Amino acid sequence: MRQTLLNSGDRRITIQTSEQGTQVLGSADEVIGGYGTDRHEEMVEKYRSEGWTVSADGDVRPAEAGAATTPPDRDDGGDGVQELDLGISS
Repeated sequence: MRQTLLNSGDRRITIQTSEQGTQVLGSADEVIGGYGTDRHEEMVEKYRSEGWTVSADGDVRPAEAGAATTPPDRDDGGDGVQELDLGISS
């Protein structure tokens, strides 16, 4: 998900875009605008033209996706294939 934080004085808004579209959130995370398509750049430019300043911009992991997993610390040297004994003889 892409997220852009903008500030104007003490006010803050967040523009976030996911596969479901673009939302503009107010300081209390209330939805002040929602679009079913990607209108992220359009909304950023709209607020910048009104004097808002971008304070952060980038891709973030949505909270509903859960915590990111970490890769194993080392490679065990295996090929990733595990042979299973299914009890079937040929």
